[in-house]
Amino acid sequence: EGGTLADGLARFRANVREDLPAIWSVWVPAQIVNFGVSPMYLRVPFTACVSLLWTSYVSFSRGAYEAMARS
Repeated sequence: EGGTLADGLARFRANVREDLPAIWSVWVPAQIVNFGVSPMYLRVPFTACVSLLWTSYVSFSRGAYEAMARS
């Protein structure tokens, strides 16, 4: 987005306490299901689907906030 490294690190520090539990609450169960239940040929598609959903969630939750903050 054109910021500096220091801007990126400051943003990371501001969001890390909220982001890490959210990431873990999605990816830890997803990987348990993926490697514990899914057959080998469905592991990559399953991970891709979870990633699509996670990225969409983050985009909608963070993107709308950022767009409003800039206005």
